[in-house]
Amino acid sequence: MIGFDLDNEPHTGNWGEGGPTDIWAMFVEVGNAIGAINPDVLIICEALQKYRGPAPEGDLRPVPAKPVVLRVPNKVVYSVHAYPYEISKIAPDHGPAAVARYEAGWG
Repeated sequence: MIGFDLDNEPHTGNWGEGGPTDIWAMFVEVGNAIGAINPDVLIICEALQKYRGPAPEGDLRPVPAKPVVLRVPNKVVYSVHAYPYEISKIAPDHGPAAVARYEAGWG
């Protein structure tokens, strides 16, 4: 299985609001270009990292309203980055409170 991670841990930009920092538009455009060459690969779309927000590991809250839809169906993988407290300094990093935070930011 091969996948293309189009932008590792994006820290700036917006999700589908237009302009040069619209990461959603980049995922659609680049994902479709790659799919036209090789329709068998996965397209990995990483959530925007918002360290000082409700989803520091990656904010996927805009996805239900504006998912990445490619011409080749069923090839999108959404990704986040959760690190242990020792690296991220975000607590808690396990248990029910962490799961609740993940569910709030990731859906």
